[in-house]
Amino acid sequence: MAFRKVKAAFDITFVSRWSPCLVLLLFSIMIGVLAPAVGAGSATRIWNRFLHAVPGHPLRNPRSKTLQELYQQPIDFTGIVTDEKNAPVEGAFVHFEALDSTTGGHTDYAAETDHGGFFRGPAMRGRALLVTVAKEGYYTIPFLSDGFFVHEGPEPSMHWKLMPQEAGTPAAFVLRARTPAARLEHILEKKATLGKQGDPVAINLSTGAEAADGQGDLVFAMKVRDNPAPDFYHYDWSVNIRVPGGGIISRLDAYNFTAPTAGYGREDTIEFAATMEPNQWRDTAERDYFLKTESGNYARVKLTFSPRRGGSMVIVESFMNPSGEPNLDSGVLPEIHR
Repeated sequence: MAFRKVKAAFDITFVSRWSPCLVLLLFSIMIGVLAPAVGAGSATRIWNRFLHAVPGHPLRNPRSKTLQELYQQPIDFTGIVTDEKNAPVEGAFVHFEALDSTTGGHTDYAAETDHGGFFRGPAMRGRALLVTVAKEGYYTIPFLSDGFFVHEGPEPSMHWKLMPQEAGTPAAFVLRARTPAARLEHILEKKATLGKQGDPVAINLSTGAEAADGQGDLVFAMKVRDNPAPDFYHYDWSVNIRVPGGGIISRLDAYNFTAPTAGYGREDTIEFAATMEPNQWRDTAERDYFLKTESGNYARVKLTFSPRRGGSMVIVESFMNPSGEPNLDSGVLPEIHR
């Protein structure tokens, strides 16, 4: 009895899956027989009518035509390019990639900004548009100097930052003017071991060497607490950062290479408590600062802290201008990850 049920189920599955194919095969044979009699054109029309009746076939699916229309719709795109001070940028090069093929292909176009920083794209067609602006002497900033614009329908890729353009409103793009590169003293990834009881560790920003407390340009004091169970994985930790005789201030813009001449504080402290929410607590921390040393030199530093109960560490990368000028542009573009 069980064998009969299995066989019946197999027969039903086989017929439901393969019957359309068998019908297509038989109909193809019939068309092949009728073609000499009715003519090739009539046979083709009969074949197309039959395909439209097959469930799931692209010719029967009205969405196929709609999708093709999406990729061929006219695009009227306008934009304006300014610098970090909101001044228009004239003569900026604008590159367009119009997604105009259902297979993922695109067509390239170009334009240039006028004296007011305004531009209008040429006659283009497509479902979406990638726009990038650039000009010599300016930094191109990810997410500000480019954008991916979807004009209609669901987005073709979730890997892009989508920026729909409002009708009649120029899309805004920002470039940042570059300053002349300065001769800087560069320390690349200096690693220093930190304690867990707040013992100070000092770094000389000219040589990268560790120095006695009070003699270095930058001093760290790390504290890591061994929390009792059951909260074994989260623990209290903090690090104090100070510049003896100088000052420290957060650097929030990766493309700002000019240190401020005022507004510095004496120190900064990073602190994480074991009682913080899990999505807020971190076992690493990365910070960017401008520094003004006791000797009057300016620097920018990137600090990466890794506090561990068995041993903590800081990685220091710094650029210092020994001339006393606030220009900290090395001429090397910073890495910005999307």
